[in-house]
Amino acid sequence: MQSYQLFIKLNQSVEIQIGKLGLFNFLKGTYIYTGSAKKNIDARITRHLSKDKKLHWHIDYLLTNDQSKVINVIKSELSECDLNADAKGKVIAEGFGSSDCRKNCRSHLKYINHQFPNPFSASPQRAFFSAKESSTKLIPRWRQSSSI
Repeated sequence: MQSYQLFIKLNQSVEIQIGKLGLFNFLKGTYIYTGSAKKNIDARITRHLSKDKKLHWHIDYLLTNDQSKVINVIKSELSECDLNADAKGKVIAEGFGSSDCRKNCRSHLKYINHQFPNPFSASPQRAFFSAKESSTKLIPRWRQSSSI
């Protein structure tokens, strides 16, 4: 697996300072963030799901906001930029998550509220987490018992 996407729901519109990138108004609704990890992609995704972390990446600033919740995660064999290009949506924050982008993506975060749950054209992905949720976090498929 090379890349992943986080589906993020904001319960209300919020204004968030995204590190040095700037102050942005994020509309209530659903977003998709595309990222990658050179090694241990599962650890990267698990880190994203934690609210208690040092703010390092642009996505950390959004995910630690009380109004945000990751509602689904997928992994893909596609490169980060190719996967990002397949997700159709509106760019709210220019440069978000794409400061090291090799294909000049405008942003790796897109507002997809009007297209959820299927904002993709036709890209091969699989669910990393099931739609079943506990009250605090998504349950990874590999940790679910067959009775769930």
